[in-house]
Amino acid sequence: MKKAKALLFSPNGLELIATFDVGLSLAWSTMNGKPITIGSTHLAWILERSLGTGDGKSPITDRANSLAFSPDGKTLAVGSGEPSRSGDITLWDIHSGKLTKNYAERHLDSIFALDFSPDGKLLASGGADKAVRITDLSTDKVIKVFDGHTHHVLGVSWRADGRLLASSGADNVVKVWDWTTGERRKSVAGWDKEVTGIRYLGAADQIATSAGDSKLRLITSDGGDVKQLLGSTTFLQSLATNRNGDLVLGGDQDGVLRAWDVPSAKVVAEFKP
Repeated sequence: MKKAKALLFSPNGLELIATFDVGLSLAWSTMNGKPITIGSTHLAWILERSLGTGDGKSPITDRANSLAFSPDGKTLAVGSGEPSRSGDITLWDIHSGKLTKNYAERHLDSIFALDFSPDGKLLASGGADKAVRITDLSTDKVIKVFDGHTHHVLGVSWRADGRLLASSGADNVVKVWDWTTGERRKSVAGWDKEVTGIRYLGAADQIATSAGDSKLRLITSDGGDVKQLLGSTTFLQSLATNRNGDLVLGGDQDGVLRAWDVPSAKVVAEFKP
C-alpha cells in the first residue's frame, strides 16, 4: 500500500495535491472534492446573473453608469438615467437578482457615482446635474443635497466613520462635505483635468483620486498631499480600492489596469488586454 508523503495546495488554492512514496501524484478539486488532473483547474469569471432587460422596458434607464455594493454585500445599487432628462437609481437583491427599489428621477440628469454609507443606511449619489444627493434607505427620501460642483459629479465616497463625504467632479476639484453640519468642509484643487474617481482608504483619513491628467493622487480630508502613485500613462478612467485601503486599482484609457501597493507606492501588477 503506497503512502502519502506530502499534501499541498496549488497556487490558486483550487486544487489539493498529494505526493506518494511510489507512483504518480494525485489531485482533488477543493470546490467539490472530486479527483482531477493536476493543473487543470483555472480561475475564471463566470456570468452568474444579468440585471435589467437591456431594452426600453428595462428599469435601468439608458446606460448603467455606476455601481455600488451595500456594506453587507446583499444589495447592488445601479445608477443610470436618460441624459439631460433624468437620473435613476435601482436597488437589486444580489441573491435573487430581483429589483427591490426604483428611485426614478432621483437626479435631474444621468447618475455617475454611488456609495453606501458605512452603516448601510444612506446612499450618496452624484450626477451630471452637478449635485450630490443623500437618500435615506429606510424612508426612500432625499434628506440632503450638496451643491457646489460646477460640472458633472463623477465620484463619491464616505469616510469609514460616516462623518465626512468626499466628491470629485469634471470641474477638476474634490470637495469634502461634513455630514454632521451639512456644510462643505474643503474644496481641493490641483488637477489639470476632471477627477474621475475618489475613494477613502480603509479606516484612514486618506483619499485616493484618479484623474484625466493621469495623476493618481492621495490626499487628506483637509486637502493635504500624501503621495502620488506613479505609473499611469494616459487618462485615468476609473478607480477602486480594497477594503483595507492598502491596494489601489486604476484603469487607464490605454486599456491597462494597474494595481498599486499604497505603503510602497509601487505598481505591483499590470493587467493588459
